[in-house]
Amino acid sequence: MLGRPFPLDTLPHCDKVNLPTDKGELAFPPFPLAPPPLIGETMRPINKIIIHCSATPPNMDIGRDEIDRWHRERGWSEIGYHWVVRRNGKIERGRDESRVGAHAKGHNRESIGICMVGGVDKNNKAESNFTRDQWDKAEWLVWDVLGRYGNAEVIGHREVSDKECPSFDVKAWWRGT
Repeated sequence: MLGRPFPLDTLPHCDKVNLPTDKGELAFPPFPLAPPPLIGETMRPINKIIIHCSATPPNMDIGRDEIDRWHRERGWSEIGYHWVVRRNGKIERGRDESRVGAHAKGHNRESIGICMVGGVDKNNKAESNFTRDQWDKAEWLVWDVLGRYGNAEVIGHREVSDKECPSFDVKAWWRGT
């Protein structure tokens, strides 16, 4: 028999994932956040994980739903990012990974987009103002995505555009993990 030996809806994942902490220790689920493709299914090749910021000040606590609304207001079918990391470290699922994203023009077909909420100061200037929870969960999320897609390059949006997004040097951050 091809495919999963159990129904997809019994997998231990959900649309919104809160990965709790206990006394500063990270407690991550013992499963990937997204199920692997069924045997025999083909997934588009992924060679980049592109980190973004939401370009919002640190006092603006937004998530997947707000970004989805903003992207729909621009005429897109849904949120362009595959994952969102909120200020409190909560990871929220965006666009399904099997679907081409809408987050890095010219690079969407071969990438997974992760958005960290924040990235600008109160004057809308680029600022790396992410929380410790965000850094920890973003690192875990990148490792989770790499576990599914192999040796993808981890880069910032600014490396494939003329934007300052995500307001920090992703390659330097990733080398330090």
